[in-house]
Amino acid sequence: MTSIRPLGRGTLSDAVYERLGELIGSGGLVPGEKLVIDKLAKQFDVSITPVREAMRRLQREGLVTETPYRGMTVSRATDEQLRELFAVRGVLEGYAAAEACQVMTTEDLAVTARLLDALERATADNDVREFRRLNTEFHDSFVHKAPSQALQEAIAAIARNTERYRHSDDVFDRAYLEASQAEHRELLTLLQQRRRDDLERLHRRHAMTFVDHLIRDGRASEEGGAGCVSRRLTRSRSGPTGATGSSSGCRPTRASSGWERDLCTAPSRRSRPQSGR
Repeated sequence: MTSIRPLGRGTLSDAVYERLGELIGSGGLVPGEKLVIDKLAKQFDVSITPVREAMRRLQREGLVTETPYRGMTVSRATDEQLRELFAVRGVLEGYAAAEACQVMTTEDLAVTARLLDALERATADNDVREFRRLNTEFHDSFVHKAPSQALQEAIAAIARNTERYRHSDDVFDRAYLEASQAEHRELLTLLQQRRRDDLERLHRRHAMTFVDHLIRDGRASEEGGAGCVSRRLTRSRSGPTGATGSSSGCRPTRASSGWERDLCTAPSRRSRPQSGR
């Protein structure tokens, strides 16, 4: 295994924090999954101290929960918490979109329009994975044009806690693709017309369109109760659960789960945050 080394001025703790955050955000580690510090340390080929420090930071962000007699697990969000998370994200990205529309060039708008055309084709083909990829690029094409580093950092922080709920193909059914695409068309029109107030309101609503669909779909898949979305996403993940890894360190085999293989890749510098609604 390649040991994780300090990145620039960072520390081992920073590197472990970044990699675990990426795995949680990408769905490689799912809600409710147990995180065993000793075993993670072996797979990262580091001592337990940087892993423990990274876990505390993730706990402060709400990504990791500590439970008596169970230890650390990837946090589950209740339906109410999901609505709060996406409402905050909608406010931040709505403001970013409003700021961006004032500075986007004709070429910037053309890029967004081309992505919308590609989304139309993915919707017509019912190509969920392509839609999901293009959806991220579409929103990033204008949200990231907002000229505020502080705003971009705030969006990145909330995105880490919401992106993990976008990795189930079941959520992106035909009804959602069409509803989302209708709002995408409106968003582009408002961007082109530089109607910042209307754009900000629509982007807030757009964030809630997704979470409302996510929660309704979760309730249809599993009987009642808060947190049903998180439980369904946990069940949808194939392969072994729990950060239990090989006691011999990080030597992935064909039987290794996806996140265990990912742990063997040293994290890169923080990439630009993705908005991906």
